[in-house]
Amino acid sequence: MYIHNSPKPKKYLHRLTFGLLMILLFTACQNRAKETKVLLEPNTEESLFIGTPKRIIKLEMTPESALGNISKVQTDFNNDRIFVLSDFNIYIFNSVGKFITKLSKGRGPEEISMVMACSLNNNNQLLYILDNTNRICVIDYNGRFVQQVHLKNFLGTDIQAIDTERVLLQNFRISEKVPWYIVKYNLANNAIEQEFIPMSESRYPEYFMITQNSFQFSSVHKTFSASNIFNLYEYKGNGFKKVIEYDLGRRSVSNSFLETMKDKQKSQFGEYASESGYVPYLLTSFCFRNYIVAILEDDERNCYVIERNSEKVYANGRLSAYLGLPDITSFSFPKEVNEDYFVFAANPTDFFEEGAKDETTIVELGDCVIEIQFGENPFLVVTE
Repeated sequence: MYIHNSPKPKKYLHRLTFGLLMILLFTACQNRAKETKVLLEPNTEESLFIGTPKRIIKLEMTPESALGNISKVQTDFNNDRIFVLSDFNIYIFNSVGKFITKLSKGRGPEEISMVMACSLNNNNQLLYILDNTNRICVIDYNGRFVQQVHLKNFLGTDIQAIDTERVLLQNFRISEKVPWYIVKYNLANNAIEQEFIPMSESRYPEYFMITQNSFQFSSVHKTFSASNIFNLYEYKGNGFKKVIEYDLGRRSVSNSFLETMKDKQKSQFGEYASESGYVPYLLTSFCFRNYIVAILEDDERNCYVIERNSEKVYANGRLSAYLGLPDITSFSFPKEVNEDYFVFAANPTDFFEEGAKDETTIVELGDCVIEIQFGENPFLVVTE
């Protein structure tokens, strides 16, 4: 038996195709919004724990290795190295904290002026340094200079190594002339290769806070966050894709407040915004295992953790509350983020009461116990 099906009128097919296309687009937009925009308010009363203290590393203190404030830490335990950025210089220790060397400050060809940021490339065992916003220095694991490049027509505030010849740089002076937050810089050609994330992503690009942890690249996740953009971006396929957008609700800086700031100093923006009940900056954001972490620059440095496979938003308090650490400033912000561990720099003075006469004390963090002295170097705490 032969059955003949008459073709549908073309007009009918066009309408059907258009209708299906609109449904698909609408569904895609709904799913995208659901996946990428999150209100930073807790929607669960549960407490979340994502790690515990596993190791304490005392950094040897010598006349050459007396550290001040630690801005960033880069570790390569497999190759017995810890790099510490402190007071705009790089100090090199081995994996148990024994001091090896530091970089020489000065104006010579193999001296640094003011280290703004650094990035470790474990594959080639080199550290990439952003010196004084306009110069990149590459050193080996013993502090020897391998390469130096003076940036052309660009100033940076943070750096992330990609391979032996290319780095990502965060823009220090975003403007209509250079309207991008990130550039990919080729060291061999001494030129910008690509630009990413336009200045339109921020409602107030002229106001920002410098941090040395905008890039958080691990073996699994490679992310970027900027203090004045309430988004998290992931580096994939030679470009950046927005992973999530943070909604602060009433704590978001209002347009009316921005109008009042036009005739005031930019450095006072954060202070005035906080006094008005707004959250001016995103201190940092990154991926950790199956979670997305966002730390706000508010009075408490509140940390929100979003579970990627659900819609749960946790708000234990500071980051320390998720890791079984004391509620002190040292543990509110990690100096290094890896796929399986955080590294914190703890100031010994945080563990002594004001006016205490004892010069030594015992610190217990999880199963880790250590004796510290009041005037020692900061020590590192690794949580896993």
